Amino acid sequence: MKRFTLKLRPGDWIIIILLLALSAGVTAMTIQLPTGQHAVVTVNGERAAILPVGEEAELEVEGPLGITTIVSDADGVRIVDSPCPHKLCVRMGRVLSRGQTILCVPNHVAIRVEGDADDGVDGVTG
Repeated sequence: MKRFTLKLRPGDWIIIILLLALSAGVTAMTIQLPTGQHAVVTVNGERAAILPVGEEAELEVEGPLGITTIVSDADGVRIVDSPCPHKLCVRMGRVLSRGQTILCVPNHVAIRVEGDADDGVDGVTG
């Protein structure tokens, strides 16, 4: 009976190292980012409003296609209605963490969660 021995070549080690680096990167990206303090709403690239994250608020902004309705509550900020054809922005769900964004490309509406830069916490140590 022939005995099987595993010999790793230099290319095998490269693949192993790349897979370990990829898994470490995915793990780092899944670390919860700190909750943002406010959401900046822009229409056609211009600031339209600022909504507090975590507080009850509703906002209607008008884009080229019509009115987009945005709601902020304890669970985050989301688009609840938009005149765009595919409603991808509505299906994106809620955003709560700093840096998260919702886009309604057809109606030129963007929502980005932001916070104070001096809170001493970043995405790596969060």
